[in-house]
Amino acid sequence: MKSNLEQLKEIIHKAVPSIMDKEFGCKVVKEKKIYKLYGKHKWADKVVIAISIDKGLIQFAPDTYKILGRDIELSDILIVLEPLHLDFRYYYKDDLHIQFEKDGKLLGIWNLTKTLDNQKPEVISFLLTLLK
Repeated sequence: MKSNLEQLKEIIHKAVPSIMDKEFGCKVVKEKKIYKLYGKHKWADKVVIAISIDKGLIQFAPDTYKILGRDIELSDILIVLEPLHLDFRYYYKDDLHIQFEKDGKLLGIWNLTKTLDNQKPEVISFLLTLLK
């Protein structure tokens, strides 16, 4: 069974397919190791250049890796939530946050300093509930 985060990512990827574009910042996995895409040679799509935290730049051929996509950020969430006509309120408490509200009722709080993967489980749950 898929986790709430996995289910939510599937919904967001369908609504914002550019998350999976093979471009700067996109994450790829090869042989169970995750890399961040740095670029590719423009003259021939034969070599992919990625960044590995422990090995620096690394090159590998196309079709030898799986695209994971870039990190999902608030801007992606806002695209998906736009049809729901939610209200937003910003506030600062240790970090900058945004509150999602509907008809004056607090639905959830997003930490603006974090991507979807690093949000609290309650945020993932409320977003999944809204989007299912």
